[in-house]
Amino acid sequence: MARGGKILLSTTFGVFLFAVSWPLIPHGSTDLDCCVTDLPPRHDVIESLRFPRRLSSWSRDGLHTVEGEIIPLPGVETRPEQSPILDEVVHRCVEVDPDNGRVYGLLPIDHWCGNDPIALHLARVDVVAVLRFVSTDPECNSIGDAGWDNYCFDKYEQSMNPK
Repeated sequence: MARGGKILLSTTFGVFLFAVSWPLIPHGSTDLDCCVTDLPPRHDVIESLRFPRRLSSWSRDGLHTVEGEIIPLPGVETRPEQSPILDEVVHRCVEVDPDNGRVYGLLPIDHWCGNDPIALHLARVDVVAVLRFVSTDPECNSIGDAGWDNYCFDKYEQSMNPK
C-alpha cells in the first residue's frame, strides 16, 4: 500500500473511532471534564464607608485628617515606623463608627488567581484589627500594586471570625 493510502486509512480509522466513542464520553461536571471549565463570570466587590473622612497622614498618635484632627487607634500598642497598610488606608478614606468607635478603612484586595471570579475588590476593614493581624504575620504587612494579597485577607477574615 502506498504511503498516501496508509495516511488516509489511519485518518479515516481515527475519525471513525472518535465518532463511535463520542456518545460514550460523559459530559458535564465530571472528573473527565478537567480541561473545560465553567467559570462564573467576573464581577466586582466594592464595599463603602457610610461616614468617610479624608486623611492626610498617620503617625504614632493616630490617623491625621485633612481638617487637622487626630483619630486615635486604641488597642494598637506599637505602631511600626513604616506600614504599607496604613499608607494605603491614608490614601483612601476612613470612618469612625458612631455606635462602637471603631475605625474602618478601605483596602484593595488582589485576587491574583486567574480562576478567581472577583475582578476588583475594595474591602471595608477594621483598621485596628488589621494592624493587630499584620503584627502577628509580618509577611502580610505589604501591599502590591494590585492590593493586599487575598491569602492575607482571607487569614485576616478568619482571625476576625474564628470557627
